[in-house]
Amino acid sequence: MSATEVQLAEQHFNSSSNKAEASQNLITDVETILQSAKGNVSVATTDMARLNKDLNLKDKGFPENFSIFGANGNELVLQDKNNKQHQLVFDNNGQLKFDGTPEKALEFVASTTSGEQNQKQPGDVTQDKVATVKDSGKTVGADSDADNRDYQIQKGDSLWKISKLDLPDGATPRQILEHMREIEALNPEITNPELIKAGDTLKLPAKAKDGTDDQATPAADQGKTVVDKDGNQVTTWDDGTERHQNQDGTKGYVKHADKSEEHWGPKPEDNYELTKDGTKINVTYGPDGEKIRTSPDGSKVTTWKDGVERHESADGKTGYIKQPDGYEHHWGAKPEDNYEQTSDGIKVSGAGASASKTYDDGTVKTINGDGTGSVKQSDGTEHHWGPNLTDNYDVTADGTKVSKTADGGTVKEKNGSKTTTWADGTVKSEDSDGSGYVKNADGTEHHWGPKAEQNYDLTADGGTQTKDENGNTKTVWKDGTIRIDYAIGSGKVMKPQPDGSYKVHNWYSDGSQSDDTESAQTAA
Repeated sequence: MSATEVQLAEQHFNSSSNKAEASQNLITDVETILQSAKGNVSVATTDMARLNKDLNLKDKGFPENFSIFGANGNELVLQDKNNKQHQLVFDNNGQLKFDGTPEKALEFVASTTSGEQNQKQPGDVTQDKVATVKDSGKTVGADSDADNRDYQIQKGDSLWKISKLDLPDGATPRQILEHMREIEALNPEITNPELIKAGDTLKLPAKAKDGTDDQATPAADQGKTVVDKDGNQVTTWDDGTERHQNQDGTKGYVKHADKSEEHWGPKPEDNYELTKDGTKINVTYGPDGEKIRTSPDGSKVTTWKDGVERHESADGKTGYIKQPDGYEHHWGAKPEDNYEQTSDGIKVSGAGASASKTYDDGTVKTINGDGTGSVKQSDGTEHHWGPNLTDNYDVTADGTKVSKTADGGTVKEKNGSKTTTWADGTVKSEDSDGSGYVKNADGTEHHWGPKAEQNYDLTADGGTQTKDENGNTKTVWKDGTIRIDYAIGSGKVMKPQPDGSYKVHNWYSDGSQSDDTESAQTAA
């Protein structure tokens, strides 16, 4: 370790206004030392001796039981008064661990605030079950802390245990330490976080570190956790559920109140379930993250993230698919194995079969063997569905049928008339007599029907357009203007005049043009 690094570590301690802050800075010191030692086999022992001397750790709250002995790659090596070495290290997840466990690291860090009063070694981890934090329901102090919660300290409690229980499951040691500081700030009478008395009352922050709202029992769902000397944890809940896991959580199992178990681990054989009767169910995962549970007889249950389940026999010839809404599709070798079943128990088998159920409110639900079905409400409305586009529609209370076209249009049908509306504003209307029109979004219209006068177009500016048997098109506007487009490529525009005559502009298929005047009689 260089002199600069020693000065940096000393600066962290000297900048502390109290021993609680000094322990917070210890974490930064560990990170700094480990970073400087990364990639090196070791740091010279003489450098570590100088660090101990220069920092005068004892006077700055460092536990007198320990001194810095060395650094090896990614850890600090500490030596206690019995010359036993301990490892203080940050793992890949950013957790600070002492001799392999975050709990011991927290006790070590907490002990940096106690000076000569605290002679406890981090290895002395209590095996007592941790008491559950409970809300007394009281409001205390001034308005500014009226939302804080009261907690009565239990026998065997320490401040870090209370902080851990008051945070969501999985909180890192750093988060727990920060929460300890919050609790200390609310309880200035605490001079040593390790010397708190059973029966005393602590103030806890109004909200947990994750921002969740106050809870009547803030840590009740986290259970009671016991940690052994190797860092393995057992958490128990009031309903009898147990969670066993190793120190980093990569392997373990949950034992439910009904005696069923769920096991996990890094190896395939580590992942399985035990039913309450002791049957072992192997667990694997598919390419899309689906969970596959295989029973000893080879039958499988596959569950996807969206809640869809597939239950099948070992040969896949019999089984069913269950949708999140409870709808089931069954198949199998026998006729009775093939049917559909709704979440409310309507069972239909065979393409020609049909089954209905009437509910207390008058609603009638019908399921057909071809996959179609309907729900008819007591108010006369209906909802129909099926595998084809035409199977899917609704009926309003006045008898209007509402469906969709393949291109997204909405169709409304009643008494033989049909109107289709598209999102761009286009409307198509069809009457029972065979007439109809299409009105485009640009205002143009096309009309048709069995009678001659029903066949015409409207331009965007309001002109009425018709076409004769020779293919000539005539457009008439409300102001009397007439335009005729002949099929041969010529045409004319006729503008009405006050005396009843027309000014005419002609164009011809050869590209020439002319202007003249026509009388009303000639124009007609």
